[in-house]
Amino acid sequence: MVWILTGTGATTIPLNFDANDKILVEYYANHPELKAKYAHSGQYVLQISMKFYQEPGTRYSISSDPFGPIAEHEWPTACKTELTSKRFGTLKSLLDMSGFGEKLIVDAALQDIIEQLDPGIHQFRPVRITTKHDEDFPGQYFYMRIGRFIDSFSPEHSNPEYFRGEFDSINKHQQYFSSFSGRSPSSSLAFSRTALHGEHLWREKCLRIPNVFVSDELRNAIKAAGLKTPTLYKATEVA
Repeated sequence: MVWILTGTGATTIPLNFDANDKILVEYYANHPELKAKYAHSGQYVLQISMKFYQEPGTRYSISSDPFGPIAEHEWPTACKTELTSKRFGTLKSLLDMSGFGEKLIVDAALQDIIEQLDPGIHQFRPVRITTKHDEDFPGQYFYMRIGRFIDSFSPEHSNPEYFRGEFDSINKHQQYFSSFSGRSPSSSLAFSRTALHGEHLWREKCLRIPNVFVSDELRNAIKAAGLKTPTLYKATEVA
């Protein structure tokens, strides 16, 4: 069974990554080869941020480099929230900061479950979450890069009222954008079980929004551990 993590305003808390962007801007300023490649620091920061959710080897413009490995200096190391220490209980085991699954943070308990089911597939780096008074939220959190992309979305079996197609002229394939939300019928998006081979956490190659998907086994393990995540919605499976 396929479960969808969708952007429904399910961001648990607003998180600010300005300090990490500042590090990238400074890195850009100190590396002339980057200035020759990017017109300004904003282009460089965008390229790095997109690495974390775009399929390796694809690109966002004709002139941009293909998305590749994440360098150590490119990983976010800290983020800040306006919450105070009185709201420590607000944090969940999975934080979706963008609302579309583009930026993901998991706690140590969820990282352990993911690694047990998908060993060595996804990348994690420790990240500090602090209050506006620079107090660390308790526990260990990790910024996550999903390492698997598959093509299981079945547009012919999905409800056309909830997605649109658009040809990606840069990467030369059809892509789809869905308006699916928690208020949509759970059967509105369909996925082919024959394209799935035991994957537990992945992004779709052609379906851009939503773009985080979870197996029955991972969803059940999350529930069994009593972890809190944004809502997961059951999709339709077809042959």
